[in-house]
Amino acid sequence: MLDNSFILLSILLAALSVFIPLIRRYSWHTEKLQLYQRITTWWYIIAVLLLAGFNLWSLYTLTAVVICCCLYELAKINQLQLSWRWLLPVLLCLALQWCIFWQAWTLLLLVTSLLIAALYWLSSAILHTQKRRLFMAASASWILGLSAISAILSASPMLLGIGNLLFLVVICQGNDVAQYCWGKSLGGKQISPTLSPNKTWAGFLGGLSTLSVIGFWLGPLLTQLSAFEAAFGAALICLFGFFGDLSVSALKRFYNIKDTGTMLPGHGGMGDRVDSLLLSSWLFYFFLFYYLNP
Repeated sequence: MLDNSFILLSILLAALSVFIPLIRRYSWHTEKLQLYQRITTWWYIIAVLLLAGFNLWSLYTLTAVVICCCLYELAKINQLQLSWRWLLPVLLCLALQWCIFWQAWTLLLLVTSLLIAALYWLSSAILHTQKRRLFMAASASWILGLSAISAILSASPMLLGIGNLLFLVVICQGNDVAQYCWGKSLGGKQISPTLSPNKTWAGFLGGLSTLSVIGFWLGPLLTQLSAFEAAFGAALICLFGFFGDLSVSALKRFYNIKDTGTMLPGHGGMGDRVDSLLLSSWLFYFFLFYYLNP
């Protein structure tokens, strides 16, 4: 499983390494420039995953870093003053992932409670009631939703955990790309014009069917799931990833912003990139638990 995971990441990295200069050579319109930025960012993301995959601790630490990046963007959106006090949530995010690694469940509850309390303390003096509640809800969603990645890693031996995680990430992020391509190609009726005007039924169904087929082929290579189990799991990941995307879109509409930040050129912020993982990660965790532990 580990060999297959690294082979897949290496192939993607090599393909993007060839594709990036071609896009740059022939990019002169705004859309092509954005495509170049998106692909370049994906190159860095895949390179980081490839390097982190050589050490299990690195993957847990990477999960904590991603959560902290999302919290940073949320703090900036709410115009919270960043100071040395924000070091406390950062350390607690790291501790939370390590608690999952060691499966220290009592300590996990304590660290989670301290993390939520620290965020409340940092926001209560500035934000009024409605925004503070939204800030806490969004923070909890990113902390708990992305911590499922560590749960997936800890649920299996290292080789299987990395394969399961890579399957989740490929399906979830591939669904975003497929939805965009199908939606742009076919257009059609919008699903939620208010929250996300760019999402259409053609894009949603096209992404769901495309990634289910990819999951059918990819699942047995990276996980212990059979081809049909993997296809069903991929369909569930796409479905719940869509709802996670909508939840972050609702957050952005409340703040009247286009992206959660500018951390990832061509994509927006870290929150824009991981939004589809917020619900699908835990769903996939329980899906694996059900099928692999009958």
